[in-house]
Amino acid sequence: QTLAAIYVPLDGMNEMGLMVADLMAGDDEETHQNTDKADLTTTTAIRLLLDKAANVDEAVELLKKYDMNSSIGSAHHLSIADATGKSVVVEYVNGEMLVTETKIVTNHYLTDCGKKGVGSEQSHLRFDTLAAYSGPAGATDVRDMLESVAQKNYPQTEGSYEKTMWSLVYCPEAGWAEFYFAENYQDGYRLSLRDAESFVEKMGE
Repeated sequence: QTLAAIYVPLDGMNEMGLMVADLMAGDDEETHQNTDKADLTTTTAIRLLLDKAANVDEAVELLKKYDMNSSIGSAHHLSIADATGKSVVVEYVNGEMLVTETKIVTNHYLTDCGKKGVGSEQSHLRFDTLAAYSGPAGATDVRDMLESVAQKNYPQTEGSYEKTMWSLVYCPEAGWAEFYFAENYQDGYRLSLRDAESFVEKMGE
């Protein structure tokens, strides 16, 4: 499992400051492109991008060279950003790869196509909450933004239990990320790509 784990990332940042996150899209359409290109799954695509791409443009060009196949039998879209501030969502609709510039991605389709907006009401609420923030934001501000759209802020449907399992704040300029688990935004861990001696630092103590 340890050996396989590097091929199933759900999000991450590399040393060049490229950031990639996998999010569920707004329905259950699976993607299974079938051409003569090599095949990827959603998670192996993230591994490829973090290993080989330095920025958004390189990431998008890399994805075009492969056939995408949905992991865990569901619809996905990828949020991709880089150290310059460029940010896009990559979505797959009817087997076609679509790219849209956006600073915010939740769980509904954003590309201008027949599926634009398809997704839950809660996804739209979270998107609108984040879109209402303006101006510069430091790491603490971004953490607070993420907390404002954590699952604990929304009523549970009967018979269900949903929780935001983790949140990450990335700082590509400094090469670190802050990790918060299970909606605990007071205590976290800072993970540094540039400090091998203290790769993991406990925060909040």
